[in-house]
Amino acid sequence: MSVAAIEYACAVLGRAHALFGDSSTPSTPLAGGGSLSGAADRNAAARHAATLVTGRLPASVDAFGADAARRLEHLAGADDQLEARTRAAALADHAGRGASGRVLAAATTDVGRLAARAGSPAGQRALLVALRDRVSRQRQVVAAYHARDARMAALLRTLSYSSGPSGGAPLGSAGSRGPSHGPPGRTTLPVGRTRAVPAVGPSAPTGSPGRLAPTASPQEVARVLVEQCRRRGYSPAQTCAILATMLQESGGNPRAASRNGLWRGLFQQDAGYPGRDDPNAAISGFLDRLGAKGGPASPDVWKSIFWLQQAPGMASADAALASGRQGYLREIQSQLARAVTMYRKLGAG
Repeated sequence: MSVAAIEYACAVLGRAHALFGDSSTPSTPLAGGGSLSGAADRNAAARHAATLVTGRLPASVDAFGADAARRLEHLAGADDQLEARTRAAALADHAGRGASGRVLAAATTDVGRLAARAGSPAGQRALLVALRDRVSRQRQVVAAYHARDARMAALLRTLSYSSGPSGGAPLGSAGSRGPSHGPPGRTTLPVGRTRAVPAVGPSAPTGSPGRLAPTASPQEVARVLVEQCRRRGYSPAQTCAILATMLQESGGNPRAASRNGLWRGLFQQDAGYPGRDDPNAAISGFLDRLGAKGGPASPDVWKSIFWLQQAPGMASADAALASGRQGYLREIQSQLARAVTMYRKLGAG
């Protein structure tokens, strides 16, 4: 085997290695979600300050601020997703360079180990086989990370920075698990901390929940959901958390769907939920799987919901919270006040 052949094989391995980024450890590439979160906080502060004065100004500021809050929430959510996905891409590139570098180093070791025997036919064959194996392995590394990059690029293309419609209509941006719909207002609750639910009293609808049609209103959906939660033993506070999740995911619209069509229904479920387009099956499927992750016995139903919606394959709620898109917890909790109001109205009815 000639020196030129060895050099050529090593050059092929080197060019493949150069397809990956530099060797530095990737850092968080973006911080856009934080700046938009700050804008949402300043907007909330302005709305609060307007309540200290009289006249027409407070109502005008509140109306403007409510609309801005919905739009900022959607935009900040898109920023959170973009940051998470670009960081995942950087980490993947870093891991790919590491795998490629190990193949290149192994080839260098092979050349050093077998060079002394390259003068004989047997030694040349051994070196040729070794380098062929390294080139084949390098091709596998490149192919694997090329496919991974394509998947990540497809996910990035699903993001939308449109401000989204006002009100409870779905905004349809795709998340790590599914879309999140624009809520009225943004919270700054630290991730992982439970949120207190205002006292809602023990009363709740006690009649038959009936069957929901695909055209059911948010109020009709909420009545059935609350009754199903009561029958399964959820407390009023836990029920409000589940109701808030439904409001965040779909606004109570049984026909809500993400723009890419991957997530649909009241809880924006994937194709693993049979009958997800049927609001009755969507509610049952969500509560069945939530029950398997603690249900009414969960010490923190918010975490259990996060576990189910963001990282159901993890071993625990804490593990899910550590690995999932943490902004999702803030998003569902941002609907709590609306959920409590809806719950109280149902109880009074």
